Amino acid sequence: MLLSEKIRDIRQARENNKLVVFVGAGVSANSNIPTWGILVKEFAKELNYFEDNTNDESKGIIKREANLTQDEFLKIPQYYYDSDESHDHKNYKEIIQRTLSSDSPSNAINDIIFKLLPHHIITTNYDKLLEKSNDPNVRLYSVISEDKHLLAQNNNRYIIKMHGDIDSLDNIVLKESDYIEYSQTHILIETYIKSLLVDHTFLFIGYSLNDYNLKLIMGWINYLAKKHEANHNRPNNYIIQIQDGEIKAYEKLYFEMSNIYILDSKNLPEAILQKNKGVELPEIGKKVYSYLDNILDEKSDYLVDPLENILFDKYQIFTGYNRISYEDLRAIHKFNNSVLKRDILYFYQEEDYRSLESILKSESPKADFIRSVIIRTGINLVQFADEHFPVESMLINVDEDKLFDLYIENRYVDLLLRLDNIKNRIAKAYYYNLVFPYGNNGECQDEMFNALHDLKESDSIFDLIVFKMNSLFLKQRNFSEFEIERKEIESIFDNLPMKVSKSLTYLKKIYYGMESNLYKANEMLKKHENTYLRSRNRLVYGQDFGEIFDLQAIVYDYYFYLKGNFLMLDHFSDPKTLIEPYLKAVICTYAPENYLNSDIFGQRKNEQKQYPLNSVDLDMFVKYTNPKQLEKWFSEYKVKSIIVDEHVEIINKFENFCVSMKIYANVEMLTQLNSFLIIITKLELSNDEVKRVLLGINMSMKKIGKMNATMDNDFFKLLAIFLKKNTGKADNAYKDLLASFIAEEVVVTIEVNDFYGYKNIITQLSIYADQSILKKIEDFIEKSTTDKIKKKRVYLFHKFLKQEKWRDYILENLREFSNEEIFWLIIDDNIPYSDLILTKFLEVIEKEKDKRVKAPGIYSYPDHLQDTLNYCVLLKLFDVPIPVEKFVPYIEYSEPLSFLVNPDEFDYSKIDTSDYMWVNFFRNKDFADKLIEHREDIISKELLRNCANDVLTTDQMKILYGMLLDKSELWNIEGLFKD
Repeated sequence: MLLSEKIRDIRQARENNKLVVFVGAGVSANSNIPTWGILVKEFAKELNYFEDNTNDESKGIIKREANLTQDEFLKIPQYYYDSDESHDHKNYKEIIQRTLSSDSPSNAINDIIFKLLPHHIITTNYDKLLEKSNDPNVRLYSVISEDKHLLAQNNNRYIIKMHGDIDSLDNIVLKESDYIEYSQTHILIETYIKSLLVDHTFLFIGYSLNDYNLKLIMGWINYLAKKHEANHNRPNNYIIQIQDGEIKAYEKLYFEMSNIYILDSKNLPEAILQKNKGVELPEIGKKVYSYLDNILDEKSDYLVDPLENILFDKYQIFTGYNRISYEDLRAIHKFNNSVLKRDILYFYQEEDYRSLESILKSESPKADFIRSVIIRTGINLVQFADEHFPVESMLINVDEDKLFDLYIENRYVDLLLRLDNIKNRIAKAYYYNLVFPYGNNGECQDEMFNALHDLKESDSIFDLIVFKMNSLFLKQRNFSEFEIERKEIESIFDNLPMKVSKSLTYLKKIYYGMESNLYKANEMLKKHENTYLRSRNRLVYGQDFGEIFDLQAIVYDYYFYLKGNFLMLDHFSDPKTLIEPYLKAVICTYAPENYLNSDIFGQRKNEQKQYPLNSVDLDMFVKYTNPKQLEKWFSEYKVKSIIVDEHVEIINKFENFCVSMKIYANVEMLTQLNSFLIIITKLELSNDEVKRVLLGINMSMKKIGKMNATMDNDFFKLLAIFLKKNTGKADNAYKDLLASFIAEEVVVTIEVNDFYGYKNIITQLSIYADQSILKKIEDFIEKSTTDKIKKKRVYLFHKFLKQEKWRDYILENLREFSNEEIFWLIIDDNIPYSDLILTKFLEVIEKEKDKRVKAPGIYSYPDHLQDTLNYCVLLKLFDVPIPVEKFVPYIEYSEPLSFLVNPDEFDYSKIDTSDYMWVNFFRNKDFADKLIEHREDIISKELLRNCANDVLTTDQMKILYGMLLDKSELWNIEGLFKD
């Protein structure tokens, strides 16, 4: 076995929490603690054991001391003990105390043992050097020196002092009888150590090859192996051996027969010895320390082993993993001087780049395996300066990649058909859950059941955890009890071997929470906004796209990890929360402030660019945002338009989505459709593209009408915005859309849910109505089963009903219409203003006024008094001949009415420019001049503060900048606010 193989085997045991370090007297000798031999010789001297009949006594003594046998090491203390007549063998104990007691500090070997974090440390030493170690890991271990300690301690890591402790001399194991009776006096400790021999790797430090204690352990190993016929697949054990002479081949074979392999100091590379030459230890101690450091510090491998071998060995842990997080890759091996941006691993040092490049260019099986791991991390390119090299491998699962390709194109029909050919049950369950997120998803449950059966025949810890997490997510989604799954998952995480645990760092983050990643992403967003949304009077330079690619590295790692490992989190808020900073950063690149900044040299164009959306970005915008939130982001950054990458067929994706929605519609898909509409509305589309969008919407109309009422209103509102922007394009498609919207089954659904947004769409599309559509509407109205339904339909379609018969119908049934409906019927020229209408308005006003008088301070919502007064004021602004004097008694209930009746006496400081009523006055030329005359009263500090903080509405900005401020004041908003 090569040295590198031995070191890797010990590391593997350490990472699996299966390493036991066995510490002998040679370690304590580095702190000048006398060895076992020195202690025995002290007893020998007291017994005059070395005296003989040679003429040169000193030579005889030297000869005898050098040649003490292992048998004598046990018998000499026994001889003294038996001959000691002092009370309680006081003299025997005093020799031990005098010889071994020491104030010497712990040495570097003790410290590095704790850095290794072995499962247990066993020692035959009596001293306290291990307990006195300066390494903080010592706190993790409980000391066991007697059987009773094992019963009393409740820990997972022990320092087992199997021969006792200097502070308890009665329990010291030293003389022959102590060894003979050990199995009776230390039953629990011996049994515990033997149990560790079954599945742990022992590393012996500080023992010679002929040490009796080592032979004792060898005897235990051989006995257990023979008794249980476990000669094969036993864990290997190792002994670090530092000696000047050559270790004979037969000696190595002798120990290997007992499954103990020698780590010979002569095999230790000089580079590793040089690395540790400054450690404060004797030369022999430095070699022991260097061996332990080589085990601890995997970077030492680079001094002696090719990078390809190192990566191949380390990346074995990822065998069987699907998508690998970049964080997990770094946890197992960190490439020096590198950073991930997008799907590119950038190197800052050429030497580091060249070392990886050579592997990527290699055609060896090891290199291809390494490439497959790197690709599964999402890295497609490595780069240094202007040089780059692609990462390609033949070991990638094409079938599961095709599932994602169909998903990203929104081709759910084809995706579900392809699942029949997929063997991965968890993948199938994931996509069934993705398409059918609600209710009793039988296909998903069936595949999860089958996956459980498959796991029984698999040894993949990764697949087991993913299965357990998905089971938990499904129960959470269905509001079922999931405590059992939670405890199981956490128990698995707590008991993972060290290396496996490191390779699952990201999966544990997903389970326990991504707070650190979210914090990092939000900090990057702040920096990104500082680059793009700079003050208008200074210029800040930065990367072409700010922090986009750094944010993208974080978010894409997360997105593809969920998708690639089929984690069923798509329908939870967690992904949306983490993805949000990146999507906001993308929108931020389109902020108007990006283009021109003013300084003392005038306006300059900045270097920051607009980031075009790719397919993954689009998928996240559509499926991982809330439409209201998305609208808010566009509003906050004042973004009117965006662009997509030239390779993204966004309209094709939209059409596919509408086809999928027609078949598999659910509330979540309607939410996604709304987000899709927001994005598409921000694009500049051709006539053909507008036509295709409308055809897609047309296809989904029947399904949309059956969704949640609130969400449908959002859809109609967003569609209205799209239609308004693209008016004049693809007229025939608009007519077809109108025909779909007035289809009887659609309208009946709309009526039941009272979708106010639908009315706005109908109004917009009314200009495309032809005679056939008008006839359909009239026929539909005439089919009304009650007067109430007929009245409702007349108002719904009033933009189409300009004929005299419908005017007469409305006037005859005027009292059945609300004041708001009457207002719009007048404005839209369906009926003329008349005294009958005035009377109806005044009746409502008087009735509501009486309520106020009887119950002061109590208001209703909606406020019928306020609303009706506003309708009357607006009618006047629209030049409807409504007599204002009739409303003088009610001016205390309406500031706009008070101004309308008596503008000269009005308090102009009460004007709120954010109120739509006052906006209408500013739009009316007859009143605008009067308002401008009193601009000083209208320009309040609050208005200026909102202006300085950039929170004015569009209408407020038009009023303030275009009407109320003069040119000199435009450049000194903040100054006006301070004044």
